[in-house]
Amino acid sequence: MSSGKSNVQNQSALQAAIDAAQASANPCGAIVLIPSIDQLGSPPTFDAYPIGSSSATGPVITIPASGYPDSPLLICGTGNGTTLSMQTNGATGDTVLFSVSDTANVTFQDLTVTFANGVSPHWGVAFSFSGGARHTLFRVNIEQCQYPVVIKYTDGIALRHCDISYDRFTSSISDVTAISIVGASQASIADCLIRYDANQDPSGYYGIAIAQSSFTKLRDNQITGFGHGVKIGDGTDIATVGTTFGGVRVSIAGNDPGPAVTVTSTVFDLSFVNCHFQAPDPYASDGSGIQIGLSGDDNGSIDTVRFASCTLVGGYTATSAFGMQISAGQNIQVTGGKFSGCGATAGIAIAGATEVQIIGTSCIGPEYGYENGNYPGPRYQQVGVAISAGQNIQLINVNCSGSGTPTEVGYGVYMAPSEGATIADVRVVGVICTNPVLEEPISSTVVQECGIYAEQVSNLLILGCSLSGNNANAIYLQDVNEVIIASCDLYGNEQGIYVGNACASLYIRDNNITGYNNLEEAITFASSSALVGVEVTNCAGYNDVHPVLFGPSLAPSAVFSAVSLGGYYGPSAFYLWGGSSSVKVNGYATNLTSGNFVLFPGESAQVGGGIVPGTLLMIGT
Repeated sequence: MSSGKSNVQNQSALQAAIDAAQASANPCGAIVLIPSIDQLGSPPTFDAYPIGSSSATGPVITIPASGYPDSPLLICGTGNGTTLSMQTNGATGDTVLFSVSDTANVTFQDLTVTFANGVSPHWGVAFSFSGGARHTLFRVNIEQCQYPVVIKYTDGIALRHCDISYDRFTSSISDVTAISIVGASQASIADCLIRYDANQDPSGYYGIAIAQSSFTKLRDNQITGFGHGVKIGDGTDIATVGTTFGGVRVSIAGNDPGPAVTVTSTVFDLSFVNCHFQAPDPYASDGSGIQIGLSGDDNGSIDTVRFASCTLVGGYTATSAFGMQISAGQNIQVTGGKFSGCGATAGIAIAGATEVQIIGTSCIGPEYGYENGNYPGPRYQQVGVAISAGQNIQLINVNCSGSGTPTEVGYGVYMAPSEGATIADVRVVGVICTNPVLEEPISSTVVQECGIYAEQVSNLLILGCSLSGNNANAIYLQDVNEVIIASCDLYGNEQGIYVGNACASLYIRDNNITGYNNLEEAITFASSSALVGVEVTNCAGYNDVHPVLFGPSLAPSAVFSAVSLGGYYGPSAFYLWGGSSSVKVNGYATNLTSGNFVLFPGESAQVGGGIVPGTLLMIGT
């Protein structure tokens, strides 16, 4: 090969060298060395080898030779000095520089492949692997190629320390995918830089796409500037299983970018560990930063997805919705990490999945960037965690503080079903929803309106949460049933708990609701007639203030309770004197005409059967 030879001559020379190397029958393999071309300057400069054809289609170099298809083969250059300049076909997308099929043990090392040769657009594939096993790309740079690496139905392929870039890409093509993995097994990508930094909008371009593959592993990679970062799954009945991402950094860009990560059916056993996902600033799209499942996907088609110690940050605009959205799936787990500054909706949104656990994650509202010595932020989000559909959901030790945008009030945890959806079996344990949350480097008018908002939710547990400093309510309830609120700090808000209409089987126990001026500020009940089975027991600031709720005055002849006489939902002490009428408790005669008795929540009494009803006094306990 030579820079002075034509592209066709270089193609023939390289193909002949590869054929001869594999035909050597050396069981230890063979090496094809492509030397650099030094122009003898200072510092040295290197010429590129033109190769391929601007008119032909199909493969330029095919591997293997016919004799020894699995003989180990190393195609090696000398780093930046060895560049193959692909003369791609400007009219079609099926031109392939290296086509490796149905063979094993092929390694490419220390090569640069560029499609930036004046032919526009830069259609084609740099490296295509089909079938076979155990291939490697090591320290390979690929520039300006539509599909740099395509892997199909290959068992065991590794990319190490590779650089795929579009930094001078100026031509318009319909789509770009830097690395495409389909039907492969045991693919591994590590320490690679995959970047799009060009003057064309990359909204329809993908960094990595994985489908129908098993046990794919990505570690310590950086994916930057694509409109879509990573797409996993394609909706077929062939599963993508066992995919692991570790230390991946994904930054998306474009006028209308898509998610940094999209997970569609059918995907099983997917893990992200110590990964970072970043939206442009500001982020103007209505999409989500991480999308797990699409509307209409079956929960069983996306099973066991884990995010551990991952972060996601988006820019703020009035309409953006950058965050993690879980629309379908089961056994979804988010552990640790941070999802903040994610725009006008939530850091994490659950919209239809089941068996979701969010554990020890920070979903605080503001996120402060630092660029060029100045703070460009803060970036905001309206809600820490939002739930609009789903069941068997656990929020454990999550921090959802300081949410809100300059135009919208915020909520720590917001639960309200979308049209036709249900929310059931939710556990909110040890969650922090306070306001403010950070010492801000610049002024802000953002306020968190409510710590936890729940509407049309059944079987809800709120346990051991810190819900103070909110602008309105610590907890807001509307049309909920089978709810327990226990061992929470609810002080320091404008109002402690608001209980709206149509609430049933609500048990408020062992909470700290101190510091309010009166009972209604501690707990406000919108309507006693629309509530069924509501109890407040052993709550400081409510049950220990001992207010006089009724009397002393003549006892009513009708059935009464603490709720009907005093609007009180805790235990109450009653004192009766000066009459001859006896007391019935829950319909049972006590023969008590004077003295004291206690009614617990849900119990009732009646003073009747005598000539003189007596005087009654009720005190909340």
